[in-house]
Amino acid sequence: MMGIATYQTITLDSGTQTGTFPASGGILYAGGEKTFAIYGTWGGATVKIEAAFDDGTTAANFIVLSDSEGAQLAFIDNAVFRLVLGQCKLQFKVTGSTSATNLSVKVS
Repeated sequence: MMGIATYQTITLDSGTQTGTFPASGGILYAGGEKTFAIYGTWGGATVKIEAAFDDGTTAANFIVLSDSEGAQLAFIDNAVFRLVLGQCKLQFKVTGSTSATNLSVKVS
C-alpha cells in the first residue's frame, strides 16, 4: 500500500468558528497539475483554497481559487479534485465550523 503524506492538517475545536491553515505564510506549491484529497470530520465547516503569487507574507495577497466558470472552490464534505497552478503559496481558509473539525489534505 502506498503512503501519501499529509500536506496540511486542519483542526478546530468546538469553540472555534474560523481559521487559516497554515496560520501564516502559506505552503509552497511547486506548480503543475496535482490531485488533492480533503477528508475527515467537517463539523459544519466550509473550506476554501487561496493562493498567493508573492512571498505569501501579506494576508491580503491571498486570492480564493475559482473553477473554470468563476465559482469559488468551496468544500463542505470529503472531496477529490485537481489543481493546475503555477508556483505559488497555498493556504486553506475555514469558516462556519460549529463543532470539532479535523481534516487532512493530501496531494499526489
